[in-house]
Amino acid sequence: MTFKNTIRYVYLKILRTNDAPHRIALGFALGVFSGIFPGVGPVFALVLAFLFRANKATAVLGAVSVNTWVTVIILVPAIKTGALVFGLKWENLKDSYYQLKNDFGWRDLLRDGGRDVLLPILTGFLLCAALIAVLAYVISYVVVKNYRRLKQERAFLFGHTRRPGPAPKGGGRSARLE
Repeated sequence: MTFKNTIRYVYLKILRTNDAPHRIALGFALGVFSGIFPGVGPVFALVLAFLFRANKATAVLGAVSVNTWVTVIILVPAIKTGALVFGLKWENLKDSYYQLKNDFGWRDLLRDGGRDVLLPILTGFLLCAALIAVLAYVISYVVVKNYRRLKQERAFLFGHTRRPGPAPKGGGRSARLE
């Protein structure tokens, strides 16, 4: 499946999900967040969707659609953001990260060097993933709302439904049944 087809598949799956636009967008955003943040993925997206009462299908879809490839792209911005938050030079943090990665040993994670490198980078990932998740929420919410509005207007034009707008008072029945 090509990249273009993957984007189209995700787009259509989100649009055709039968749920409130807020729940769809929140689920997708939580999935994007957990897909970008290293070490977590679709299972964590499901847990977040359950906790926040978001759409679980779009949460998994969001996590799977950005899982590994976006994490690689976000690495340098995460290093820069983490260095900024911790008051470090990002070039030194990047060099320390690559040195830790190349000479990796589990003992290194427990030493101060491992924490001095990983804590700023994970903080950077957390902030970058949160920002991208907020953008994913806004974009998916607007897209779903506009799609549904256009679909309803199109159906009205062709005589398949009532005029778009708020539901009539009294559950759609006449005001008084006498």
